[in-house]
Amino acid sequence: LTGVGAIASIAGSLLAALVFFVFAKVLGGKGGFRSLYYCMSLYAPALALAYQLPFVGWLAALYSLYLNVIAVRQTQEFSTARAVAVVFIPVVLGALILLLAALFFVIAFVRTATGA
Repeated sequence: LTGVGAIASIAGSLLAALVFFVFAKVLGGKGGFRSLYYCMSLYAPALALAYQLPFVGWLAALYSLYLNVIAVRQTQEFSTARAVAVVFIPVVLGALILLLAALFFVIAFVRTATGA
């Protein structure tokens, strides 16, 4: 990782931990942010390296979701089902937002290209 990549990686992991922490608190989590971020940061370097490998990156992404569920479950004193909800609700919402943004840009591009 370059200097900028390392900073972006740290910022991204902080943001992910913050989002999971907020959702955990909404669902009644008992743990703190520091413990959640610490647990998530333990496996982040290994996964960052795995993301760089062809075909392994997708497996690492799926495995990171599993590890995030475990981190949330343990640090927030949740059941596995509640931890899955904490991790997957923001992931699904983020995917929907990206899908809507892509759809918006495609519609704008088609309108511009056709002159409508």
